[in-house]
Amino acid sequence: IKDERRDIKMDIVSFDAELNQILDSIASVRGKLNTLLEESKSANKSKIQELKDQLVTLHETVLDMEANRKREEDAMNAFNKEYNEKRTEAGDLKREIDYLNKKLKLYESGHCPTCETKLTSDWHVKQKDQFSEKIESTTDDIKSIKAQMDALQDKVSDARDAKLDLEGQIRENKFTMKQLKDEL
Repeated sequence: IKDERRDIKMDIVSFDAELNQILDSIASVRGKLNTLLEESKSANKSKIQELKDQLVTLHETVLDMEANRKREEDAMNAFNKEYNEKRTEAGDLKREIDYLNKKLKLYESGHCPTCETKLTSDWHVKQKDQFSEKIESTTDDIKSIKAQMDALQDKVSDARDAKLDLEGQIRENKFTMKQLKDEL
């Protein structure tokens, strides 16, 4: 039993010596780690400042792009509103033409459908001519409005494309900003 105790004591002394060696190694590694941390802090400060500067620049760019996107959206909405007004105006003129065509057909038939009166007097001929002239001028107005609507549609499309392009650029910049923030 004495031999076993002595062997155990020797093992304990050996383990104790190994433990002291490990503790010394840990202390040495901690010292080196603290030195590296100090060095990296100063290097990181300049990197952090650089990242912050990039973030500020990107943020300002995004704000400018947002303002431009808003202007394009407002322009697109204004063009859409004007387009809808022109479409309504063209619809009104189309209904007027339909009404005038009905009247013109009545006068061209030569007889009133309710009282069978002949519609061939000078007054009736003059009315018929006025209806034809009004139909022709209103048709010209519709063609003009159609050309204006086409131009407005192009403007709406251009504004929409510009807005979508800006939105894509904004998304890209915000993604870059998120990456920079994650780096910080």
